Amino acid sequence: MNYTNINRALSVFIGIVSLVAFVCRSGFSVSLLQPAIFLAVVVSLIWFGDEIGSFTGYIGTGGDVDSESPGWLICGIGWCLLIGITIMVFFAKG
Repeated sequence: MNYTNINRALSVFIGIVSLVAFVCRSGFSVSLLQPAIFLAVVVSLIWFGDEIGSFTGYIGTGGDVDSESPGWLICGIGWCLLIGITIMVFFAKG
């Protein structure tokens, strides 16, 4: 098993644990859609870091990306967000 598969499996596991913790904290409701979408975006940063980092071009409203970002950096940002959100959900008071 290579590092990409370990990253992907671990990120999905932590994302599901974080979502379950959110449901246990706040109950199952329609507001579950927002954290689920956010976690899906964060996990996609981990899964597709190389592809997202290689994007260059026009991004709208006058913005241009003129150089590629390293895939490991995009993946690292995804991990920081995923771990940070999971820690905040577990230690939130309420």
